[in-house]
Amino acid sequence: MSGVVQFFTPQNPLKKALKTPGGVTAGEALAKARANLDTLEDACAAEVDLILERLTRTADRWPVERDDARLEALYGVTKTLIGIAANAKLPELDRAAFSLCELLDAFRTRGAWDMEAVVVHVQSLLLLRRPEQLGDKSNVAAILLGLKQVRQRLGVSATARARPKAG
Repeated sequence: MSGVVQFFTPQNPLKKALKTPGGVTAGEALAKARANLDTLEDACAAEVDLILERLTRTADRWPVERDDARLEALYGVTKTLIGIAANAKLPELDRAAFSLCELLDAFRTRGAWDMEAVVVHVQSLLLLRRPEQLGDKSNVAAILLGLKQVRQRLGVSATARARPKAG
């Protein structure tokens, strides 16, 4: 068995592209991505309104006692706000939705329930949909601080900002 062994090393197209002059800079690419996201702002704002309407309907039908099926429904609706609200240029609403998800996740894992905490969060989400109507930015900050205090009162600590758990 004698023969010639040949080794073949394929070219890496990314390496080649990185060495080739031209193209866009990272700053240009980011600016273009931001411009593309800006075109979606109105559509995201409309989606936020639909989600808040669903969230309000879900919360309005809520019994005072814990109901696992409705808790899951509320969590499912709330988590869809995260990201969409930020793309609608409503970062405080995005943070408040994340806060409600943290609260609901703690209820799910602990078997707990506090209707007042949920109502406060839902009402805050509705207020934060139109932050310009709240006047001074300190009012927006006060709402977010209040939500943090509600979570702390219930022993729900802030977690690292990550996407909520699926279903």
